[in-house]
Amino acid sequence: MLILTVDDSSVSRKIIRRELEFGDYQVEEAESGREALDKLKTLIPDLITLDVNMTEMDGYQTALEIQKLIRDSALSTTRGQPIPIMFITGMDSIEAREKGFESGGIEFFTKPFESGSLLKRVNQILREDSQWEGLTALIVDDSEISRYALTNALTRRRINVLEAGTGDGGLKLACDNVGKVDIIIADYMMPGIKGDVFCQKLREMPEYRETPIIMLSGMSDRSYVLKMFKAGATDYIGKPFVIEELFARINVHLKVLKWNRELKGKVIELERANKAKNDFLAITSHDIRSPLTSLKGYWELAMEDGNSREDMVFFDNQFQTAMAYITELVDTIMEVGKLLSVDEPLDLRPVEVMDVLANAMGAFSHQATLKKIHLDLVAKCPMDVQVPGDYNSLMRIFNNLISNAIKFTDKDGKVSVTVENQDQNTLVISVEDTGIGIPEEQKEGLFDFYTKASQAGTQGEPGTGLGMAITKKLVEKHSGGMEFISKVGEGTTFTITLPTSHESNLSLKDKILSS
Repeated sequence: MLILTVDDSSVSRKIIRRELEFGDYQVEEAESGREALDKLKTLIPDLITLDVNMTEMDGYQTALEIQKLIRDSALSTTRGQPIPIMFITGMDSIEAREKGFESGGIEFFTKPFESGSLLKRVNQILREDSQWEGLTALIVDDSEISRYALTNALTRRRINVLEAGTGDGGLKLACDNVGKVDIIIADYMMPGIKGDVFCQKLREMPEYRETPIIMLSGMSDRSYVLKMFKAGATDYIGKPFVIEELFARINVHLKVLKWNRELKGKVIELERANKAKNDFLAITSHDIRSPLTSLKGYWELAMEDGNSREDMVFFDNQFQTAMAYITELVDTIMEVGKLLSVDEPLDLRPVEVMDVLANAMGAFSHQATLKKIHLDLVAKCPMDVQVPGDYNSLMRIFNNLISNAIKFTDKDGKVSVTVENQDQNTLVISVEDTGIGIPEEQKEGLFDFYTKASQAGTQGEPGTGLGMAITKKLVEKHSGGMEFISKVGEGTTFTITLPTSHESNLSLKDKILSS
């Protein structure tokens, strides 16, 4: 970034240059206001520093001429903002600051200064963090100079600004932007309605009952200050104000606003999670109760006299089916609890993906054979391709995907598993079936632990509805991604991506520590 330093003292220019170049800024010098104006015809700095006491043309007059040049030529920085002007001077007083702001300055810095302090201030101007980006402030003041100084200070911090010169105009802007204004800065003495009435009318609107309102006034009489707070003002600052003090107050109120919003968001999220948890428990309780009821009924029938051998074989099959489902459901619920309560990373080691897939497909080949489903594995990558993974977790991922594909595919259907390299760092595994597809109403909650989307298989096979949520969580623990496409009556394709290099699983901190 380029900074133009204007000072008739070569010593001051040298000190400023050394300080700013240490922060990787490029510095251009001018020893007078006239020279600075000439240089602005050929260069566009990101910041201008001005001394006040200069011969021929002082800093205030130079700033006014620069502002005129900016207006006439639409001069702005490479970031598309007006060029900020910073006064660096030994004349630091309220009157000097007020005159500086009137002439277009946005900052006042006193010299002599300690090493590093100027660079810190310049960094604050040109390299502001984005914590307030997207917030909106409403400025209501009949002083054009005050509005200009405030707008410049706020926009540098990436805060959007709405301006009004009267209380009535401010109320109209507030009404037109309900839900968009995050902080309001208003003068007390304005034409039309005064600041206290303006503030009171805002507080009558539900949308502005918690919005921070900072009142500005040149009247320090306690009765007026009390009047402002009674009207609903959050804070009060006297005029002429020091921009640093004003922004210290603004920062506090914006932080409180941000924390309150985050807290409300957390409360809403917790309420939603609590309701979802209760729904989840109700559903799983129902799922367990159904097979238990069946067990009880078949057991009573089995205990009756006169049952044939065929009857007993039938009852035994029903017992086995119900017990297998209950065991699967209990195991699944335990795994869900573990995944949600323990956020420890997996112990990732090199694992050959084709080996895991072959074992998973072998485990379900019998089910596929019974339904006459063609099970196919297609490798479009080296057979020994590896990913950093946990073998058991990868086996659970592929088991869930393959068993689901078989469960929801009709007789004589097809399930294909394809493995290929997306690039040198990413492996893609797709499980495609020609099954019944996923209904639209179940797609949104398919990966949600608390929104069970279960349906019976093509031959009535029961399901817990939690398999895909578990699968996605395990994929994410491998730093991978998972998505699907499905059409009812035509089939479903689940696709997961896994990094092939352990390096891609390391955080920046891990990489630094390991280097």
